[in-house]
Amino acid sequence: MSGEYGIMIKDWKVILLVALVLLSLIAIHPHYSPSDGFSSNLHYGLDLEGGSWFQLGLQGAIVNVTPDAGSIVKHFVESGINDTVTITEVSPDTVKFTTNTIVSEKIINGLGLGNARIRRYDNYSVVTLDTDESILIRKYISNATDSEVTPVLYNNRHMYEIRGSVNKSKLEEILAAVNSSISIDNGEPQFFDSVSPETFELTMKILSDKINVLGLMDAPIRSIGDKFLLIDLAGVDISTARNIIGNPGKFEIRIQTVDNESAHVLYGDDISRVDIPQKADRSKYSPWGTPFQLSEVGAAKFREAAINYGAVDAPKAHNLIMLLDGKTIYDAPLSLDLAKSIKSSSVSSLVASTGVGDESLKAARELQVHLSAGALPVNVDIVGSGQVPAPLGAMFKQQAGIAGLLALVAVSAMVSMRYRRREIILPMLATSFSEVLILLGFAAAVGWELDLPSVAGIITVIGTGIDQLVIITDETMCMEVAPSTKLYSMRLGNAFRIIFGAAATTIVAMCPLIWMGLGVLGGFAIVTVVGVLVGTLFTRPAYARILRALLIEHAR
Repeated sequence: MSGEYGIMIKDWKVILLVALVLLSLIAIHPHYSPSDGFSSNLHYGLDLEGGSWFQLGLQGAIVNVTPDAGSIVKHFVESGINDTVTITEVSPDTVKFTTNTIVSEKIINGLGLGNARIRRYDNYSVVTLDTDESILIRKYISNATDSEVTPVLYNNRHMYEIRGSVNKSKLEEILAAVNSSISIDNGEPQFFDSVSPETFELTMKILSDKINVLGLMDAPIRSIGDKFLLIDLAGVDISTARNIIGNPGKFEIRIQTVDNESAHVLYGDDISRVDIPQKADRSKYSPWGTPFQLSEVGAAKFREAAINYGAVDAPKAHNLIMLLDGKTIYDAPLSLDLAKSIKSSSVSSLVASTGVGDESLKAARELQVHLSAGALPVNVDIVGSGQVPAPLGAMFKQQAGIAGLLALVAVSAMVSMRYRRREIILPMLATSFSEVLILLGFAAAVGWELDLPSVAGIITVIGTGIDQLVIITDETMCMEVAPSTKLYSMRLGNAFRIIFGAAATTIVAMCPLIWMGLGVLGGFAIVTVVGVLVGTLFTRPAYARILRALLIEHAR
């Protein structure tokens, strides 16, 4: 081995490129087995694997309300005490009213409107209710729409998010019943058929976790706008996929109040941890249970509801009810020990007991799935669906592979026609191939699913990569003999200035496709950007060093 070759092999740029290629091969792990044939760690998307896709719409709205606090209080109190009330005073933090019924603080506080201070006379009561508009608005809209209502900051304004299905005309009708209305700003009603970014992201995360818990890993969920999600379920037929998508739903815990009535306590996002089903002791007659942990806020909500509705005093008469999409999946009374503990302080560690035997163990495990996956903060509708049959996906995969090979062959032919020198053609093609290999290794390492846009991105990288290798080659081959070190460095600097400028332009052009959430086009953009970075930072510098060594050896 000559001196120049030895220096080239020890160069850190070449060593880094070789290391990346080896790591990529390890990540891809191509292997053969008699049962599966040739396979690897690469993951393929819906259009190359076959399967189903669903577009989901999130139910929700964001609104600002101009309320009549007195009318809202009147509505709830009259329903709660079965008598008329007269509103006498309304201020920002209190509502004062009188009623001919002798009422107690416990009754008024149980309505969930605030804290009551009462003066009782012979035949009437004067009530001062400490409350505020936010509490009243949320309580009223929540009851009227059977949805969670939460304050949000939207468009830099404090508004309310209705986490349920409601349209503008229906909400106007609901608010008119208590002399309230949707706020107007600059002549426009402050009603938006959308959900907050926080709710959107939370729904996306919980839905992904839920699908994975149900046994379907690596199902990518992409956002479309601010109210729709697109889910690809590769390798799953549409009927099975519909069942999987239909399972994740809105998880809620309620408490029985009177007879068959129940009241909301909390949603699944107040559950912070879920453990595996277990028995209280080793006895064969010990019941199975699913332990779970409430957040600090969730524990406070649970205690408040248990006290307000009398469950701490009569736990057997107040069942704890768990629902998924409105269907009961658990219904059992509070234990005496739990009721006693809640009476004195908040309790965050709970156990949902399912009974004794194998069926009870199965029920406990199903409950664990629902609890551990959390609740969707809003319900979702399937607004679109479709499928790619497995044979069609296999055909697409084959054609995509052929397209990639044809791209390499075409590039090889063009390079050969241009230079006709092995010491240039071979390292140029080897560099281009190593670039593709590193891209595939990256995809395998991060679990990226290759789809048709990703393959298009790889082909784009091959083309732009060869363009930049041609720039390096033409800039450095200034004469028939090998250039001097100084001249070589100068021309190489010129080449890399062009390459860095082109790379920056490509990355900037791809960024909108990534940031705007344009579905599968994001895959094309990400692969293109990663390919440009790999080429600019690793393969181009190594190629320049290899080319320098080969030109010097050839000149000798």
